[in-house]
Amino acid sequence: MYSRCYKGKILITEIRHTGLVVKNLDKMLRFYQGLGLYIVSRDIEKGNFIDNVTGYRNVNLEWVKLSPPNNINMIELIKYHNNYSKIDLIKKSPNQYGCSHVAFTVENIDKAIKQVINLGGSKINDPVKSKKSNVKVVYCNDPEGTLIELVEI
Repeated sequence: MYSRCYKGKILITEIRHTGLVVKNLDKMLRFYQGLGLYIVSRDIEKGNFIDNVTGYRNVNLEWVKLSPPNNINMIELIKYHNNYSKIDLIKKSPNQYGCSHVAFTVENIDKAIKQVINLGGSKINDPVKSKKSNVKVVYCNDPEGTLIELVEI
């Protein structure tokens, strides 16, 4: 099923997390916790290290890493407390360049959609059953417009 690495070289050993820059950290934290993610760690960063990582001066940011139960994959919500982030509250399209979406496996897609809507998100399409496998898929937006894909196996 998986192809071999480029010229047999292993460079990436795991996926650590997916970072989402958010406008309202508390609101987005409630949204993702409402979908069943748990806080793994949380911190505020400022100083030379984060300035060098981001390429900006005098950065002051806060992040929260979240994960589903018994899973190592994480989402990192990042809030810049100064004006280095630009967020247009325009819903992303799946064909835009850059990060397209974040996908989550769910037990019950209909309940998950209702929870997304109850938490301030929105549904883009009705669940669609794949012809190649026995999965149902739906696209939604979180309250700040990030595209999320819910997949029921």
